[in-house]
Amino acid sequence: MGSDNDILLLNVGGRTNIAVLRNLLTQFEGSMLAAKFSGRWDDSMEKDRDGNIFVDQDPENFMLLINYLRMRMNNQLKRVPNVHRPKPTYKLCTMLEYYNLLPGVYPQNG
Repeated sequence: MGSDNDILLLNVGGRTNIAVLRNLLTQFEGSMLAAKFSGRWDDSMEKDRDGNIFVDQDPENFMLLINYLRMRMNNQLKRVPNVHRPKPTYKLCTMLEYYNLLPGVYPQNG
């Protein structure tokens, strides 16, 4: 398993030079995103020719997710006010649903 402080280099839909800490992507325990980047599957993940982990998602939507996760990580209560959450477009919500993050990003009570 990887360390929470591992720096992961990503290629998202062809957009490279995206660096994140592992714990950013694993903060929603039980999500597919957390499972994928837990470190357990690092050796079998698709990588580009430069060794970046390839994520087959729309780069703009994935960056909305990364920015949301950064805001959440930086907040002591791990909450992001509704006004600062990304606009819930169909493409974004489909991706969030795929990663089992829709209820975490857009909670019913929140």
